[in-house]
Amino acid sequence: MPALNEATAEHSQKSAILVTKNEHEKIFVDHGVINAVPMWRLLLDLSEVRAWFAIGSAYL
Repeated sequence: MPALNEATAEHSQKSAILVTKNEHEKIFVDHGVINAVPMWRLLLDLSEVRAWFAIGSAYL
């Protein structure tokens, strides 16, 4: 995992997302945590967030 360690250190990030085909796990590195998320889960989560904002903005 040296590349993941290097990437988080270089960009001063404490967390990151790694999009995978079907793996779902948390990878702990020296500078934080990397969330490995399957593409299908990421797309589902994005659509839920967009729907929530669309509904929420109707009440503003």
